[in-house]
Amino acid sequence: MTIVKTTTTQKIKTCALFLVALGLSACGGGSGSGVTSLCSQTNLSACGGGTGTGGGTTGGGQTTATPKMTLTLVDQAGNAANLLTSSGTLTARVKVTNAAGQPVSGAVILFSIANSSLAIINPASNLSDANGMALATVTLAAPDAVGATTILASTTYTDSSSAAAVTLSGSANFQVGNVQNPPQSILLVSISPADKSILLQGNTGGGRVQTAQVTFKITDLNGLAVANQKVKFAFQQAPVDLTFASDTAVSGQDGNVTAIVNSGNTVTVVTVIVTVVDQNNNPVLNRNGLPITAVSDQITVTNTVLNPDGISIAAKVYALEGRDVVGLTTSITVALTDLQGGAITDGTAVSFTTNGGAIIGDSNSAKCSTRNGACSVLLSGQNPQPPESILHADATVEPKTATSIVGPTDIDVPRGVAVIVASMQLNGSIKKKPILVAMSGSFASYFGNFNVDFTTPQPSCDTKTITFSIADVNGNMMPVGSTFSITGALNASGVIVNPVVKNPFGGPTRGTTHQLQVTPGGQIPCNVAGTRTVIGSFNLILTTPFGAESLPQIVTATYRAN
Repeated sequence: MTIVKTTTTQKIKTCALFLVALGLSACGGGSGSGVTSLCSQTNLSACGGGTGTGGGTTGGGQTTATPKMTLTLVDQAGNAANLLTSSGTLTARVKVTNAAGQPVSGAVILFSIANSSLAIINPASNLSDANGMALATVTLAAPDAVGATTILASTTYTDSSSAAAVTLSGSANFQVGNVQNPPQSILLVSISPADKSILLQGNTGGGRVQTAQVTFKITDLNGLAVANQKVKFAFQQAPVDLTFASDTAVSGQDGNVTAIVNSGNTVTVVTVIVTVVDQNNNPVLNRNGLPITAVSDQITVTNTVLNPDGISIAAKVYALEGRDVVGLTTSITVALTDLQGGAITDGTAVSFTTNGGAIIGDSNSAKCSTRNGACSVLLSGQNPQPPESILHADATVEPKTATSIVGPTDIDVPRGVAVIVASMQLNGSIKKKPILVAMSGSFASYFGNFNVDFTTPQPSCDTKTITFSIADVNGNMMPVGSTFSITGALNASGVIVNPVVKNPFGGPTRGTTHQLQVTPGGQIPCNVAGTRTVIGSFNLILTTPFGAESLPQIVTATYRAN
C-alpha cells in the first residue's frame, strides 16, 4: 500500500479556499494578480494555465501527475513475498518517481520496522539510484520470532522543476515465522569428530575426545525444516556402558537436533537411531503411516593405551648408501597396537632420534603421527656419521635382530651403524624401540680366494664354485641393491649365483657372502690331457645404487690346454 503526502497539496488547498472566498469559478479570467500568482505555483486543475499530465482535468483537457513511492517485498528468488522465515530473507524495494513519472535519483530513503523484536532491516537508509530504486534486506530479529509487522519507508526530496519539497512514504505488511507443515523425514547432517572415532573413557591422546555429536535435520514433505519437534535417540547394537547426554531433543528453527554420545569402557562400533515422537514419546507417523526415523553412520570407540608388547619397527633398507653419498633415504616404519590388539588410535605421536644421518618426518620434524596404527619417517644418509663404536643404553638388541628388545642393558653397536630410536608414551612414561641401519660406504673390499686352480689335485675342465664375501670400509655390508657384473673375460668365464646385495632379515650384517661359478677356457679351450698351462681371467665389478663402481676384483682360472 502506498501513501503519498506532498507540500504541493497544501498549496492546492490554499488556492482553492482563496478562490472560493473571492467567488471565482476559474483563475484564468481573474484580475487579481495575487490569485494568478498562487495558481501558477500550484498548477491546480481549476487553473487554466495548468500543465500537469495527471491528477485532474485542465481547461485544455490535460491531467496533472503526482510524485509516487512504490514499496514492494520480494524473496531471494526475486518473487513477490510477504513471509519472513529462518530459511531466508526478504528484500524491500522502493522506487521513487516525480510528477512527470521520471525516476528520482539521490533521494535518501529511510527504512524502519514497526516491531523491531520481530525483524531487522539493513541498511536503515539508502540512496535511490539512477532508476529511482533503493534496496534494504529484512531478516529475523531472533530465530524463534513469530508474528506480523510492517515495514515503513519514507523520503523528502526537492523537486527539480518547482524547487518544492516533496515528502513521500509507503508501507507493507508481512508475516514473521515459519508456517510449518508436519514432519515427514529425517536427514543425517554431520558427525563430529569427522573421522567418526572417539576414545574410551579415561583415554587421551592425539587431540582425541570421548564424545561424539550426531546431528540430524527434521524436514516436511517439501524438504523444509520443521522446528520445535521432539525426537528420541537410541543405540543400535550398543554395549550397556555407552550413553547419551540426553536421549531426547527438540529441533531448532533450522530443524536440527543433536545427539551427544558418551563413550564407555568397551571398544566397539555403534550407530544412533533417531525417531520423531510426540510429547508422550510415542512415534509420530508419516503420511504413509510409518514411524519417522533415521540411522547414523557408524561411530567407532577405540583405545589409545599402547600395548608395550605391540610395538614393531622396521627399515625398508638396513644398509643405506650414506657414508660417501648424501641424500639417499630409507623409510623407518613403526606399527603400534592397543591393549585390545587393535591398531592404535590415529594421531598417536612417535618421535625419533638418531646418531647418524638425519630423520625427516612430518613437516620436516623428527616425528610422525599414526594412521591406521602406523607411521613412517625417512632416514637420510648424511653427516653426522655414526661413531666407530658406541654403547647404547636404550635397549639390548640381539645379534642381527634390531627389532628385538631384551632389556634395559647396554649393547655394542658396530662402527658405521646408526642407532635410530623410536619413542612413544605409555601410561605416562616413555617407551623406546631401537633399530640399526648401516651407513654403508660406496666402495667394497673383497674377501676370499679368487685364484681358481683346475690343474690340481688332478686336471679338470668342470665348472667350480667359489665363495667370497664383501664389506665396506667399516666392515659392514655394502648398500642394499648393489649389483655384480663381469667384464674383461679372457679364456675364462664366470656367473654370479647371487648378484644383488639383498636386504638382510632383521638388521645389518658385517658384510655379505656370495658365490661365483668359474669355468676355464675360451679362445684356448681347456683340455685335461693338455701339456701346457693356461691362465684365464675376468674382472668382478660391484656397482652401488648411486652408481659408484668399486675397483675390479680380478678372478683367475689356471687350467691345462693343448
